[in-house]
Amino acid sequence: MVAVFGTECEFGITVTADSHSVCPNHRELAHALVQAVVQQHPHLKAPPPWPHYMLGQGGAIYQDGGHPEICTAECVSPRDLVAQQFALRLMLVDAAKLVGRAYGRRVGVLAANIDYAPEPHTFGYHVNLQADGALSREALNRQLAPLIVALPLIHGTGRISFDSSSPGFEISQRAGFMCKVAGKRTTDTRALITAKDESLADAQWRRVHLIAIDSPISPVAAYLVPAILWLSLRLLEHGRDIGLQFDLADPITSLRRVSCDLTLNAPLDLKNGGTTTALDILYAYHEAARDLASQSDMPDWVGHAMLVWSEIMEKLAADPFREDRLDWVGKLIILSDLLVDADLSWERLAKWLPVIAFLRQLRSGSKHVDLLDIDSAQVAARCLPQSAFGVLSPRMERNNLSWSDFPAAIRVVTRLCSVCLSYHLLGDRPWLCDGLAAGSLDANIVSESDIERAKTSPPRGTRAAIRAAEIMRLSTDQQAQAWWTRIETPSRRFIMADPSGRGAEWIEKKGKSPATHQDTGG
Repeated sequence: MVAVFGTECEFGITVTADSHSVCPNHRELAHALVQAVVQQHPHLKAPPPWPHYMLGQGGAIYQDGGHPEICTAECVSPRDLVAQQFALRLMLVDAAKLVGRAYGRRVGVLAANIDYAPEPHTFGYHVNLQADGALSREALNRQLAPLIVALPLIHGTGRISFDSSSPGFEISQRAGFMCKVAGKRTTDTRALITAKDESLADAQWRRVHLIAIDSPISPVAAYLVPAILWLSLRLLEHGRDIGLQFDLADPITSLRRVSCDLTLNAPLDLKNGGTTTALDILYAYHEAARDLASQSDMPDWVGHAMLVWSEIMEKLAADPFREDRLDWVGKLIILSDLLVDADLSWERLAKWLPVIAFLRQLRSGSKHVDLLDIDSAQVAARCLPQSAFGVLSPRMERNNLSWSDFPAAIRVVTRLCSVCLSYHLLGDRPWLCDGLAAGSLDANIVSESDIERAKTSPPRGTRAAIRAAEIMRLSTDQQAQAWWTRIETPSRRFIMADPSGRGAEWIEKKGKSPATHQDTGG
């Protein structure tokens, strides 16, 4: 089966403070960013109720509450997918400059999955894959669940965790927000595998929608994760149900354990009473995919993806800190250097984080507590509610923490969180991170010219090229509308039910004979 990939990415927004004017709220900024993109690029509006603008380069953009969201075009290779993702990010960066000038502020876009508010928000990154419609949801869940549990070792972007049960550094930003294995909602009861009744294709296809993946800065992670997921689906279609070997007793607990384990060897309980590890799971899928990759009907990119997968597995097993093409490794190196400069260990920091989290939440409900003023037990007793002081003092004593060290600790934590967010702030080259291989481009995956070209040209091989051509042709028609599967004018409808673009045709709405569209898009 032809591979078809797509991703959706939600973005946070940063804006400089200005004491002389009212700061626009995030809904206003999100709206302004989306409008700045569509004003600069050919597009058609989607029909109600969809808020999307379908773009002439094959993708889409829309406002989702207080943040902008981009969707790539349908792609037949992970290389095309990486080019699409970073091209759309560049378009947002350009839009942020325009919006910033209009507001007289500096506006930034974050490709992150969390902020560091006292009650943190999460932003999604969704991977969509085309699967055979004959595959049952049960089989898909069984095959994908253990793989998704193990994949943070590759896609994780890293975070500071204030959670009292696992304070310190976590590999994944999204893991702690997942609630169950399968479901239909992507906001409150977030599931590893989301059932999408709207397949965006005809009945022979099923859309597999995965929301537990971190938003990559690393082009290697952006390339490899969808490739691995697609190969796991092909294995299932060939009767290789690898998930049967890894029937986890509690996938959500296992996912969080993987995210919090920097040894990469945390035991994950199986329903049969045994245990496994994230590395064991990845190796099993890798070995099975290697057999599949040798078949003659595999796409030409599979061999290279398998090579990159092998290289990363070898480094993760031997010494994870050698694999700084991965975001979580690169970020951990940066943060560890900052802690060394502050003469603070991760172990010591982990003791401070729940204390600081407790006080940050307390402060969010009261403007009268300046945490940096608390430098002794006497000041703490005077500034804090008696109940809060009574809870914290015994905890600090047990962990050998002193109120006199509190201001220094909170400054370090504030600095770490700031650096974490800065890592995800997109610039003119949004695949780069200062001094890290995590953001470097591999010409065998994608080049800067590929990304620049994807800002105006759709990928070939799917209906995206056909749809984009029609959008370009109709972009000045105020009555035309576009969606992933169709384009409409007052008198005609263009149908694209097959993701490959085969059979795409214009149909007269008043019953006139349809004219089959000549598919020149690949």
